[in-house]
Amino acid sequence: EDPSSKPVHLLHVTSGEQTTFQIIKEKSSYVMGEILQVAIQTRDYRGRPKSYGGDSFRTKVHTPEKKASTSGRVLDHGNGSYTVEFPLWWSGKVQISIVLEHSSEAIAVLRRLREVPVKRIFYAQFEDYEYGVQEDSECFSHPYPANVGKDAWCNFSDDYSGVTWWCRKPTSLPCDTFVYFGCDIAKTNSLVESLLAPEEYELFFWPNYLFALEGSTNYVNVAKNSGPHPRQKLLPQLPRCGRPLSQTAPPPISQGYYMHDVWYSSECRSKPNVYLSNFTRCLSNKMLYMYGDSTSRQYFTTLKSIFGNNMYEQFSPADERLGPRRAVDKSHNFQVYWRFHSFPAGQWTSPTTSRCTGDSTAS
Repeated sequence: EDPSSKPVHLLHVTSGEQTTFQIIKEKSSYVMGEILQVAIQTRDYRGRPKSYGGDSFRTKVHTPEKKASTSGRVLDHGNGSYTVEFPLWWSGKVQISIVLEHSSEAIAVLRRLREVPVKRIFYAQFEDYEYGVQEDSECFSHPYPANVGKDAWCNFSDDYSGVTWWCRKPTSLPCDTFVYFGCDIAKTNSLVESLLAPEEYELFFWPNYLFALEGSTNYVNVAKNSGPHPRQKLLPQLPRCGRPLSQTAPPPISQGYYMHDVWYSSECRSKPNVYLSNFTRCLSNKMLYMYGDSTSRQYFTTLKSIFGNNMYEQFSPADERLGPRRAVDKSHNFQVYWRFHSFPAGQWTSPTTSRCTGDSTAS
């Protein structure tokens, strides 16, 4: 049964309150290196078992006092039941956490929304300072609606990078008077909400979203194994990290695990300890350029924090959310440069701060 084929009724959607999990072939104790299997049976709000799959779960086993955790692999059987497999990488009391992230009905709604071509309201602000005339107009990644002639648009596309960006032409100002681009968050939220039926809207709030499931048992006891650590047995089969991973080898149950806040990969061989000297040796006498969105900005600020007092950021009147920003380490003679990508951007940007990444790297 396809959840997208009929209207949403909240009584019929997957309920985190009614959905439970239990350990398959539960034992009093496990051994490091074993695979823990957990069964999930989904039910709707009436308590009836679901007959189809498609739900999304966040799964992990963890030991907080060891700062240890790893994710599980979810197998969807297509009939409302799921199996989750967890590798047991460490010993001790290991807690099981399974969270219903999105019901299959919510995912069907998200897929429908993904196909809507315009879901965000972007604007350009045009202004003639001499005569005090100002106009705002909507902007899109392509002329929208398509039946409006292109002469009714201002084309701010960048041929070199392939970025397409069009804004409705102001009624009384030319295209070259634009001063800002930005996103109207309030109108965007209203637009998205207008695309949802009232019951669909409820799918994206607790308890329909991010609901922690109850299990017959929420933890297992894991004993140390008699031989080498499970990862040590695995290491000879793994490629070195940094090389392309095999596309033919079956994916591991888990990509790795954290222990004492240190990541150990089960897909490739890497040194778990990252020292400041590794960074300085790599970056000495270099200029590192970073272009992108807010994620790349977090890389920039994290790298600054790693170097601490060794690195300082040069003063810039630019908006710290958009850049450009530059951090310098004089003792090792390297710099890190970051700037935001071109429009569209969530916050208002001016033509001087908005520059396509392709143009920046080419120059």
